[in-house]
Amino acid sequence: MTAAVILCIAPFPVLADPLPKTAKPMTPDEITKLYSGKTTDWKISSAYFAPDGTVKGYLGKPVVKTTFKGTWKVTGNEICMDFSTPKDSGLSDCWKYWRNGKEVITLWSRHFDGSKVDEANGYYKNEVAKLKAGDLVSTKYAEGGGT
Repeated sequence: MTAAVILCIAPFPVLADPLPKTAKPMTPDEITKLYSGKTTDWKISSAYFAPDGTVKGYLGKPVVKTTFKGTWKVTGNEICMDFSTPKDSGLSDCWKYWRNGKEVITLWSRHFDGSKVDEANGYYKNEVAKLKAGDLVSTKYAEGGGT
């Protein structure tokens, strides 16, 4: 049951496509600037990427089903979130980023459950719009039992 719940933590690409040949990998500084101090507002979960490299979040909207916490780091053009829930530990999700002109393109590059990454057609453009300034998860995180 927990694995099914956690699967919903990571964003699901919408209208995924191949990576354009003209896309250039983003720098670690660019990706850090995108995430540091921001909250992701995914469809059924949210996560806060604190400037100190910690991450916390919850799954379930409007009712919190579980919480998670861990760390995040950027290497190359990839950000990884290593996290645990109250029932599972050692989980990790990663996303790679490219720029194509003014567009930012994302690939969900590591799935916590080990499912296959679609490196041919798994690229999408809507991830940056899901990032909001500030910690918008602490209240629901605490309500869900996060510590």
